[in-house]
Amino acid sequence: IVCDDGWDDTGAGVVCRQLGFGSTGTAIGSAGFGQGTGPLFLDSVLCTGNESTLASCGHLGVGITQNCTHAADVGVRCTGPIDVNIRLVGGSSYNEGRVEVNYNGEWGTVCDDGWGLTDTDVVCRQLGLGYSRYRASFGRESGPIWLDSVSCFGNESTLARCSHLGVGVTRSCSHIEDVGVSCFGGQDNTAIRLVNGSSIAEGRVEILYNGEWGTICSDGWNFNNTQVICRALGFSGVDTFYATSYQYGQGTGPIWLRNVMCDGNEPTLARCSHPGINITRNCTHAHDVGVRCNGAENINIRLVGGSSYNEGRVEVNYHGEWS
Repeated sequence: IVCDDGWDDTGAGVVCRQLGFGSTGTAIGSAGFGQGTGPLFLDSVLCTGNESTLASCGHLGVGITQNCTHAADVGVRCTGPIDVNIRLVGGSSYNEGRVEVNYNGEWGTVCDDGWGLTDTDVVCRQLGLGYSRYRASFGRESGPIWLDSVSCFGNESTLARCSHLGVGVTRSCSHIEDVGVSCFGGQDNTAIRLVNGSSIAEGRVEILYNGEWGTICSDGWNFNNTQVICRALGFSGVDTFYATSYQYGQGTGPIWLRNVMCDGNEPTLARCSHPGINITRNCTHAHDVGVRCNGAENINIRLVGGSSYNEGRVEVNYHGEWS
């Protein structure tokens, strides 16, 4: 815990930046978020604003205070995003791979120092992939290592909400320590439908999660994402996409996804990165995504296994394969 002697917005900004928020923070003194119970480690902290970590700022020394009590515990209020996108890379299926985090538009890895099952649980749940199994054997990346010494309780909604040393702050980590995970229980072929369009090729995009249909927020939505939607629904191309509910109306259920990032080559929306299921940061149904696709496929269907021609299991022929 830090004592508020000399604490100001500059120090708050260093804390916020270290945690992956923006560089702007507001200092809250006098135990504004309640009094702690542990030791007071820092007092008279003085930051210039350019430090990458709080430990780099001037202070009296760790554990040295001037008559501070927990009534003077420091707090901060940060601005800027924390729910960063994550993805799994290098696995043999959609639900396993090396964990990568997108920060400031660049993908980087996570160091395995202190990594455990509760951390993996958070990653799998954030991606909507159910239960987890820790594994670190999905190859090495060459980009930045964004997180080290991650420590999750296991109930966090996103990896960014777990404690860590600070974004880009590592303790002699190398890519031989890149974290990898395997998740169980998720679905690769997320059910998708288009609602309120004038044809089967257009409408508000809705996805099915945990038995409930919900929409997608248009934050960051682009042509590549629309390509994946149209292809997953059996269409051959994209006509256009809409970033507001003006064209196809507002949904009424949950908003399941926002800031979806697809390369455009993914076979299903589940393979694209996003901050996590139901992590929407003030999105409303006024920003529900809608799309219009081109080139509806003429798929054949048949009934199989019945006792007569007019009953049976429904099978569809897509790209020459019955299923």
